[in-house]
Amino acid sequence: MASARTLTITFWDVGQGDCSTIELPDGKLIIIDTGNRGSPLVDWLKDKPRGVHSIVITHNDADHVGALPSVLDACKSINQVFMLMDRPAAKDPFAKLFRRVVEGERNGFYGLTRLEVGAEIWADPALDARLHVVYPSMSANVLAAKPNATSGIICLTIKSKTELIWPGDAALDSVSATCHGTKPYFLVGPHHGAPEGYKKRATTSGHLHAVSPQRAFISVGTKNGYSHPRPKYIRLLEQAGAKVCCSQLTVACDRQHVMDVKRPVLATHGLLGLNPPRSGFSCRGPLQLHLGPDGFVGDGWDDEHQKRIALLRRPQCLRGRAVFDRQQAATL
Repeated sequence: MASARTLTITFWDVGQGDCSTIELPDGKLIIIDTGNRGSPLVDWLKDKPRGVHSIVITHNDADHVGALPSVLDACKSINQVFMLMDRPAAKDPFAKLFRRVVEGERNGFYGLTRLEVGAEIWADPALDARLHVVYPSMSANVLAAKPNATSGIICLTIKSKTELIWPGDAALDSVSATCHGTKPYFLVGPHHGAPEGYKKRATTSGHLHAVSPQRAFISVGTKNGYSHPRPKYIRLLEQAGAKVCCSQLTVACDRQHVMDVKRPVLATHGLLGLNPPRSGFSCRGPLQLHLGPDGFVGDGWDDEHQKRIALLRRPQCLRGRAVFDRQQAATL
C-alpha cells in the first residue's frame, strides 16, 4: 500500500488490452480500463479486496472493458463508474454489458456517469492533483462515425502540470488537439501502438511533437492479430523524444524469442507482486510509478529492462532511440 499522501500508478500487463490502476493516498483505487476477460486485475482484486473510488472506461471494445463485469464483482465497494455511449445501447455485446452496469447503479452500488469533457474523476487539494476528462465532448460522442473517434482521453495533472495521459483508442489528432504543449511524463498508447493515421509520417510526427511525451507505455499482446504495435509508430515516438516500452514482446522485435524461447524478457509482475497475464510473453511487463516530493519515480527496473532488450534481434524502441540520440548530438 502506498504511504500517506502519495500516489502509486500501475500500467498492467493484460495482454492485448489496456488496464491501469491509481492507488490513492487513502488506499482506494481508480481503475482506468480493465483489460479483456481473464484480466490479471480480477484475481488480484479478489486476493486483495479494497474499495474503489472510480472505474473509468475509455472505450467499450472488449480489450478495454471485457473484464468489467468480473471487476464489479471483485471490488469491495465502488463509488463511481464512468462510461461512454460510443455504440448502440440495444446491440449486443454492449447491450449486455450496459445492462449489467446499469443494474449495479439501480441497486445503489455506485453512481454511473457519462465520460465526457469537463468531468472531474478525482481531485486532491493537498497534492494539488486532478484526474479529469479532456475528450470527447457530448457532440463529438454523438456525431462520431466510429467508436475510436470518440474514445475518452484522460489526464492526470499535478500542480497544474499534465503528468500522464490515457488516450484509450483515440486518434492522434484528437490527442494533439486536446493535449497540445502538455509534455507529459507518460503517454499510454494510444490504440496499442497503432493509432489512426500513424502511416502519415509528417502528420504523425507533428502530432507527437505537439504533445512531446517524455515516455510512452504501449499495452500490447505477444500474438495479437493486428500487428500491434507498429514499428513505424514506435520509431516516430522515439524520434519525438519519448522513451518507449511495451508490456509484451512481439515478433517485430524478436521472432525467434517469441516462437522458440517463449519466456518473458523481464517478469516484472513477479517483482512487483502483481498477477501475471494469462497469455503472451512480457517485455517490460507491468510498470509502476510512485509520486515523490520531486515528481514521479519508477519502480527501479528500467535499467535491467534496457540491458535485456538490447539482446533482442530487432528491438524497435532502441532503433528509434538511436535516431533521436544522433539528432540531439547534432544540436550540441
